[in-house]
Amino acid sequence: EQCCAALCNLSCENDTLRIKLGELGACELFTTVCRLCDLHRPAQKRILEQACAAIGNICKRNRANRCKMAMVHGPETLTHVISRSLMAGPDADAVAEQALRAVGNVVMRNEENQQRFADAGGCHQLVQYCFATRNDAILRWILVALGALAQDEIIRYRLVLDGALAAAAAVEGFAVSDKTKEALHRLTALLPLPTPVLGSIILSEVGEDVCVQVSNDSWVCAKSTRIYNHPGT
Repeated sequence: EQCCAALCNLSCENDTLRIKLGELGACELFTTVCRLCDLHRPAQKRILEQACAAIGNICKRNRANRCKMAMVHGPETLTHVISRSLMAGPDADAVAEQALRAVGNVVMRNEENQQRFADAGGCHQLVQYCFATRNDAILRWILVALGALAQDEIIRYRLVLDGALAAAAAVEGFAVSDKTKEALHRLTALLPLPTPVLGSIILSEVGEDVCVQVSNDSWVCAKSTRIYNHPGT
């Protein structure tokens, strides 16, 4: 615990030491610690909290360490930590806060980490956490993480399908601090409003060749396929 805490303190707001720790294998070390710690054992829970805090520190404003986290399955590991914290309830709030902060820094402006986190079910876990907690600090870091993920256009729509709009509406009544309210505002500005589709004609399935009939009755292969919506049908 003290070792993780010491490394966490060294990497706090120190860009030079973040780079050095990343070169020495800190990303792999802390990710392994997160995998091995048992959230139900008090001593290991404190170690897990410090390891998550260290990940959040070394990945803050550090693109190289974010890339290293992808290589050691960091996004998937953090998803697992959040899932365990969600099931453990308020007893795991300290761990959850640091894990959620780490997610925001790991996925920030890194498409691979965003995708890996989403594919591991992380988006769903974040949305569920919005409904499960009233802890303002935890809500803030959830919203920051969701905002970082919503920078990706595809993940943005996945978040909506997972219920992010409803989660944001639920959080609005419990956001206390200005930082949490600001994070909520940024997220809702990014999320697309759902648009109803009244009807559509699918011209082809993915991978099929599509031909169109031209004026001389001949058929010409099309270069692209599209789905056209027909209002009122």
